[in-house]
Amino acid sequence: MTGRSWLRLERYVHTRHPIVMRSVTATSARLVHHHSGDGTTSVAVNLILAGVICGLLGAVGCRKLSLAIGSGPTKTHAIVDDRISIADRIDPRLATGIWSIHWTNAPLERLMPPASLAPWKGRTSEVGRRVARLLEADLLRPWTIAATARELALSSRTLQRRLTTDGASLQVLRREARIKHATELLLGSDNAINTIGFVCGFSDSAHFTRAFKARAGMTPTAFREAVRPAE
Repeated sequence: MTGRSWLRLERYVHTRHPIVMRSVTATSARLVHHHSGDGTTSVAVNLILAGVICGLLGAVGCRKLSLAIGSGPTKTHAIVDDRISIADRIDPRLATGIWSIHWTNAPLERLMPPASLAPWKGRTSEVGRRVARLLEADLLRPWTIAATARELALSSRTLQRRLTTDGASLQVLRREARIKHATELLLGSDNAINTIGFVCGFSDSAHFTRAFKARAGMTPTAFREAVRPAE
């Protein structure tokens, strides 16, 4: 996780309650949540957003999550598995907007192939396939032609020319990579639609819905209901 990831999350949910990063490493984060205007944020909102953060970390492959709320002698610890479990009573001295989260990294499993979506007709060359694999490996990175070309040991001009020959563009390939991964999660996970849109790199839930409908002919919700048996 990076600082950019947290800022993107705030833009995604349009929050007025920014989360300040005190420290972020590969396996931990110390965060402070506060109201952007006058007044204070309620305990309930603080705890809900702590749960959202932990849920998103779990969705992108972080495992064995642990959460500490507050600081000093009043700090409350919670082990996060399928749910967050904390004390029945919250100490009134507890600063519920201070969160320390730890986790272990684990790759998000590819639960099912993205069947049910017809494959895109472009991307026939080896360079196109290499670009696709690169984008799929890091959906949240803001890829540019220059950065992609460097990863492939090509010049920007050569890469652009190869993609044009394929009838493709970097923007189209990024969209395809995101839709592919979103399809897998819609088929093989119970993650909320908004969560899937976020972890697949879409700017907000409306953007995810528009892009998916343009590609699949139906919204993500309708797609999931159509291809998964009723429980």
